[in-house]
Amino acid sequence: FYQEVFSQEEIQRVKDIVLKAILSHDIVLSDMAFRGIVLHILIVLKRFGNAATIEYSAEELKFLRTTESYGVVREIVEEIHKEMSFNIETEEYYLTEHFLSSQRFLRDEKRSDRDESANGLVWYILGEIRSEYHIDLSHDRELIAGLQIHLNAAIHRLRFNIGIRNDILQVIKKSFPLAFELAVLAARIIETQENLKTNENEIGFLAMHFGVALDRKAHKKKSCILVCGAGAATAMLMKEILLRRFGGYLDIVRICPLYELRQTDLDDVDLIFSTVMITSFQSKKIVYVSPVLTEDDITRLEGRIVCNKLKADVEAYQDFFHENLFFKGITLDSKEEILCFLSEQMLAQGYIDERTQASIFAREKMASTEIGGLIAMPHAIENTSSVPAVAVAILQKSIRWAYENVQLVFMISIPQDKCKLWEDIFKRIYQYLVRDKGIHELIAKQDYHILLARLFHVNIERESHRME
Repeated sequence: FYQEVFSQEEIQRVKDIVLKAILSHDIVLSDMAFRGIVLHILIVLKRFGNAATIEYSAEELKFLRTTESYGVVREIVEEIHKEMSFNIETEEYYLTEHFLSSQRFLRDEKRSDRDESANGLVWYILGEIRSEYHIDLSHDRELIAGLQIHLNAAIHRLRFNIGIRNDILQVIKKSFPLAFELAVLAARIIETQENLKTNENEIGFLAMHFGVALDRKAHKKKSCILVCGAGAATAMLMKEILLRRFGGYLDIVRICPLYELRQTDLDDVDLIFSTVMITSFQSKKIVYVSPVLTEDDITRLEGRIVCNKLKADVEAYQDFFHENLFFKGITLDSKEEILCFLSEQMLAQGYIDERTQASIFAREKMASTEIGGLIAMPHAIENTSSVPAVAVAILQKSIRWAYENVQLVFMISIPQDKCKLWEDIFKRIYQYLVRDKGIHELIAKQDYHILLARLFHVNIERESHRME
């Protein structure tokens, strides 16, 4: 995530400055907390030149100044000014809050009323994300803490109409579409709960928190229980083999005999490896193996443990496209006309319902769905349809969308139970049309079968980046 949004030089310089400061003060931070601090400083640098993030009461300022974290932040701010020529003094208290929040990973501290209010909003947002996208981020303490402080600042800016520039907005929208969609959902909730109007720049900064959280989730080790009926020695041997082969991907939380295994264990782990038949309950999480792991066992386990979580199912993708939703040579003159035309076609053919159609227009108002390169990808915020579908319109001539010209429109409808495929389908389309310059071929040939052939044989860049 970081490497696509910030330069390697920026990341390394900020990491070095932060590391020097915390070492000089003998402060203990977890790796997760350290990465969080670096991220928030990088975000502040991208906002450089804007007004202070948030106003604090005299009591809050007095408290923040008395903390050790404030002294650390002062050193970091001074060093950034010296080494990178950025003066971010106005963000000292904001960054101090982040330092204090990072310490909460190590000890429990009393939260302010403002913290509690933002915390309630964060949990509401995470609940809606789980409901709408079937993505559970409720266990990510770093995300929760980061969102809490970010929302305090963002709500203040929005309430007092403090403008903010986001120079990395287009990078975020194109490279991390799922994170951006989660941020759009969060922005909708903020607007409703706080009676505020958000904007694309704020949504983009919010998306960075979700992007990092999704990256952490994608690289999280799979937890498992070993169920063994051949004795402790065999069980320990199996554990050692698994850790030697899959240690970077697997967390073995328990070894137990069959009689100790409970149905509730299924809710607590990702996988159960068993050398004996489990008859009391069934689950796709259960994988049967030999008491002494064979190469066949290892090969099967590799598919379950080391599988690329972002790998797409080609057949599932092909089900999204329908030749009766492929329209060429369209002569419409405005974004609104195109949205109406495509959504009406999808509605008439039973691919979406009226609620989803209305949500497509609502999503477009939240943030433009053009992605550059003559392409727009409108879609719903809230999808209540049950059938996946992508309607394609190739215009006779390009029209002005919001900021750029558009000639190719993909209206995407993904049901809730398939929403995790959103980023994969977006990346496939973007890879072929933009990175591989396939848009010129598609506009020239206007052939449905060429589109399918190119989409499902293209090499998608699926390497997730993490800040080491």
